Amino acid sequence: MPTELQLRDQLMDAYEHLYDYAYLRTHPLRWLVDAGDKLPHKEQASRLHRLLLDILDELDPGPEAPAFSREWRRHRIMVLRYADGLDPDSIASRLAISRRTFYRDHDEALKALAQILSSSKAAIAQEDVATDAEPASPLPEHNRLEMARLEVARLARDDRLTSLSEVVESVTPLVRELAGSKNVTVQDSIPEVASGVMVDRSVLRQLLLSIVSHLLEDLAQGNVTISLSDGPHIRELRVCANGDWDRGDEQSQEARGLRIAIIENLAKVQGIELQALEENDWLCGFRLVFPASHEPLVLVIDDNEHTVELLGRYLTANGYKPLNAYTAPEGVRLAKENQPEAIILDLMMPNQDGWDVLQTLTNQAETQRIPIMVCSILAAGELALSLGATLFLEKPVTERSLIDALESLRL
Repeated sequence: MPTELQLRDQLMDAYEHLYDYAYLRTHPLRWLVDAGDKLPHKEQASRLHRLLLDILDELDPGPEAPAFSREWRRHRIMVLRYADGLDPDSIASRLAISRRTFYRDHDEALKALAQILSSSKAAIAQEDVATDAEPASPLPEHNRLEMARLEVARLARDDRLTSLSEVVESVTPLVRELAGSKNVTVQDSIPEVASGVMVDRSVLRQLLLSIVSHLLEDLAQGNVTISLSDGPHIRELRVCANGDWDRGDEQSQEARGLRIAIIENLAKVQGIELQALEENDWLCGFRLVFPASHEPLVLVIDDNEHTVELLGRYLTANGYKPLNAYTAPEGVRLAKENQPEAIILDLMMPNQDGWDVLQTLTNQAETQRIPIMVCSILAAGELALSLGATLFLEKPVTERSLIDALESLRL
C-alpha cells in the first residue's frame, strides 16, 4: 500500500489522465478497483475512472455550504480542473481567487482525497479477501452492458437543468488529442448561452464522450462536428463525422455493437431520443433530441459581478433562465422590455440604489405585477416588504434558500 504522500502524487497523476483510458489501464492506483488483477485492464481503467469521479463527490459540501467558502472552493477547483479540463488561470479567474489561493486549495483538496482513500484501504482489502476464492474470468459482453445500465441508472437521479454549451465545451478538449493522433478535427458550433436540458450533466457528458470516441474509433481521417438546433419546443444536438472509414473485421463489428448498445442505454435512461445517422450504409453520427422545458425568466439586478455569476449558476442549475443587470437604470429597462417572471434585487448599488428601483418597479403599470425578491446584507426585510417587495432574503444566499423562495412564487 502506498504512503499518504505517494497516494497524493498518484492521485494527481491519475486525475491528470482522467480521460486517458489507455494510461489508466496500467496506473498504480488500479489496485483500488481490482487488487488481485482479476479484471481485464480495460475494465480496470473504466472502474478507476468512475471511482476518481465518485470520490470528487465526497468533497462536495452540499447546497447549504456558504458560497465561496474554502470547502466549496476545494470541490469546485477539482471539478473544474479535472472533470471539466480547465487550466489553473481560467479557474482562478472564474472563482475570483489568486493563483496562490488556487494552488493552496488544490493541494488541500488532494490531501483530503488521499485521506478518503486511505480510510477505505481496510474495506478494500476486506472485499479482496472475500472475493479471493472466485475464479478470474473476463466479464461477458452482456454483463458489461448490464453494469453500464446500473451505473447510468445510479447517475440518473438528478433533475437539475444542464447547460448544453457547458457540457459540449468540456467534452471537445478531452477528445482533441485522440482525434489529432488520427488526423481528425473536432469542432462545435454551440452558442455560449445555449438552452438547458433536464438531464443529468454527468450522463450527458459521458454520452457525448462515448459517441465521439465511437466515431473516432473507426475514422482514419476527417472531422467530427457537434451542432445545436434550438427551437421553442425542441432542442436537437447532432454529432456527425465524415472522412475515411475503417470498417474492420467481424470482431471489430461486435465491439461496435457493444459500444452502440451502451450509447443507446445512456440516451434512453435520460429520455433522450437517439437517432442514428447513416451514409452509404455506414453509421456516421447521431441525432439527440431533447424536449424543451419551461425556463422562467428571472432578472438579477446587482452591481457585484461575482454575486451575479453565482446566482446565475444557481438559477440555471434549477431550471430558471437568468437575465443580468449591473446598474439600476439597466435593471428597470430590462424589466420593462423583457417582462421577467421574477426579479432578484440588491439594495446597495452606486448612484441609484435598490430602494429607488423597488419603488419605480412597483409603481409603474408595466412592472408592478412582477414579484420582486430583495436580497441584501442589510437587515431590512420589514422595510422592503412594506415598500412592495414580495420576498426578502439576507445575504449570503444559499442555493437552497434561493430556489425555495422562487418555488414559493409558483412561477
